[in-house]
Amino acid sequence: MDAIILGAGQGSRMGALTSDLPKLFIEIDGQPLYKHQISMVEEFCDRVHIVVGYGFEDETDPRDVFVDAGNWDVEIRYHVVADWEEKENAYTCLRGLEYVEPDSDVLLLCGDVLFRIEAVREVIQTYNKCLRDDDFNAVAVIEGIQDEMTAVRWNDEGVIESYGSIRGHQEAGIFILNSHNREDAESVLEANQEEWFPIIFKETPSKPVFVDRSARHEVNTPEHLTEARKKYEEWPTMTNSSGPV
Repeated sequence: MDAIILGAGQGSRMGALTSDLPKLFIEIDGQPLYKHQISMVEEFCDRVHIVVGYGFEDETDPRDVFVDAGNWDVEIRYHVVADWEEKENAYTCLRGLEYVEPDSDVLLLCGDVLFRIEAVREVIQTYNKCLRDDDFNAVAVIEGIQDEMTAVRWNDEGVIESYGSIRGHQEAGIFILNSHNREDAESVLEANQEEWFPIIFKETPSKPVFVDRSARHEVNTPEHLTEARKKYEEWPTMTNSSGPV
């Protein structure tokens, strides 16, 4: 399995915190967000692809900006999307998928979500046990109907049929795209480049996987960042450098 971290946008709602580089570089407990994400997925993946755009318009090599680029137990690859501002993240997701072998399942991560390793483990284990062989994708969701955050809804068979700014279960920013659905998903992304990438999970067979609300936190505003830092401090930690689990 390969992972793709989508971090091409500016994150303008963060104000001065993203005046030079995207949200991936916002620090929580002294470490940039991307380091937290990599440390939470590296044991599950063969490669992690980081897709960037904003902040790299001058053709800066990402390897000169990302810290500890060579100190992971997983291969890290960087991909710069020069025209990120002209599209939406469906487009940057499509560009990221170009670098993943077609027979590989793909763990897709929103670049502005802080999460604990058990959230990723729950999604991957449920996918491997219950969804993969039936050609379903997995979408991490938080149980409970709400209408404040991006949400999904599913039918009586548990198949996702609606996504977006709707009343439903909040999507959690962690997804698995089944390799058997890659071709159809890429066609959807190609035709909807100005949409959000999770559109593929209502257009190809997908089912929800519940994760604990306390095991992840989205960082969209400075207020969210304050909350994320507080939540991180409250998470149980291991004694090694991998951080909260």
